[in-house]
Amino acid sequence: MQLLKSVSIGKIKIPKLTFLNALNMISEFIETGKRCHQIVVANVYSVALAYRDKEFSDICDNSDIVFPDGLPIVLGSILLRTPLPARIAGPDFMWKMCEVCAQKGYNIFLLGGRSDFLGRLNDNLCAAFPKIKIVGAYSPPFGNWDEKENVKIIKMINTAKTDLLWVGVSTPKQDVWIHNHKKQLTAKVAIAVGAAFDFHSGRVKRAPVWMQRICLEWVFRLIQEPRRQWKKYLVSNSIFIFILVKEFVSIGFKKKFKKL
Repeated sequence: MQLLKSVSIGKIKIPKLTFLNALNMISEFIETGKRCHQIVVANVYSVALAYRDKEFSDICDNSDIVFPDGLPIVLGSILLRTPLPARIAGPDFMWKMCEVCAQKGYNIFLLGGRSDFLGRLNDNLCAAFPKIKIVGAYSPPFGNWDEKENVKIIKMINTAKTDLLWVGVSTPKQDVWIHNHKKQLTAKVAIAVGAAFDFHSGRVKRAPVWMQRICLEWVFRLIQEPRRQWKKYLVSNSIFIFILVKEFVSIGFKKKFKKL
């Protein structure tokens, strides 16, 4: 695999990938991989969390790729003069990669979401991509999973001969789970996509495209689930802005010292 240049925002390093690069890279992992590759899909909350949580920061460092899910991350990279070529939004990437899986015959497994909406997700993917091979779908219990539950989940995934595992729980739980169990998984790739399960199952409506393009997707989500989301967005957005300002000022100081 070609070594990619990366951009650092806070404590997360994000490779410079186009959307097509990302699709091709996942296909390459599935075709040639001899282990489970972990993909982290990072948004503003992820960047803020990594800044104050060493465990999550280490998970991002030890993953195979970090995708820039949020448009603010791409705009932030431009501000820091290390522009990322594209946003790779989790919901968009999941949908397009499922199309690729249908075309190439890769086996996929869906882990996460409520059982009724997980069924809808399964049906929606099958309707969109008739040749798709969904070899398993499991709605795990809420809360922390004990060792017995983890063994059960891993056995289901491995027995199904999964190529690509989609995990739709929440950040950082989904990323921590993949990190802790990827050595036990025979799937070639595991991608944590969180809200993508909600959007593609119809449980939650996604923001209109015009709101996505002007960085207001979070506002739409906040309006839908204010009690659940307000604290998360208030804290993470504030930390993200602090990180950008801090790094922008740091760049300015470095340039001044070079001139001396």
